[in-house]
Amino acid sequence: KTMLQLIFDREPMHDTPSALTYRAISNCNVVTRKYAHIWDINILFNHWATQPTDQMLTNQDLQIKLASLQLSVCFLRITEISEIDLNLSNFNFQNRTALVTLSPKTTNALEQYEVRRTGILNICPNITIFTWLERLREHFHKEITTLSSLFWTEQWKPMSITKISELLTLLIKTIGIEGFTAYSIKHASTTKLAVMGIQERDLNMFTNHAPDSKSARNYY
Repeated sequence: KTMLQLIFDREPMHDTPSALTYRAISNCNVVTRKYAHIWDINILFNHWATQPTDQMLTNQDLQIKLASLQLSVCFLRITEISEIDLNLSNFNFQNRTALVTLSPKTTNALEQYEVRRTGILNICPNITIFTWLERLREHFHKEITTLSSLFWTEQWKPMSITKISELLTLLIKTIGIEGFTAYSIKHASTTKLAVMGIQERDLNMFTNHAPDSKSARNYY
């Protein structure tokens, strides 16, 4: 409290610690936005576009691809990806449409996201998710609604959030991007949208922030 009072040249009796903290935050100007110079998301898309088709990828590579595309195209967090509930999700194998449903442990409300298509088939998240679901169904000899998670180890054991993050970080290093983590995939795609001039309210919605949040303005 004393340091904040010195900064703002105010008498001790005028402000409570919380009021001074709010004043400090509200007067803070972000000179260089945190994600202003992050790597281009096209590097990730170009990587997958030059790789073999989904049918030719190993189980692990296919899951890494699926996770990275979901982070970048659907704007899910790694923790959210791990909470995908196939019992409640809507997959239409004939039309190749998917609505992924999450059931977060911190809330009783269900969240649903559309896995959107892209124009380039080799980086289309729909194609990747259906290829992987078909492999799961073939292995377990059950309908996909019986599975509780999309991600499995080579020994067919549920994969942890930490492992998914490690594999995504390894992917970033593999394509030649140093000093970034798995979460950078999501930030890179958000930065791309900000550069394209998407409205701040829409950007907040895409990144799962409150519509009137200042996060997009401060970080992108």
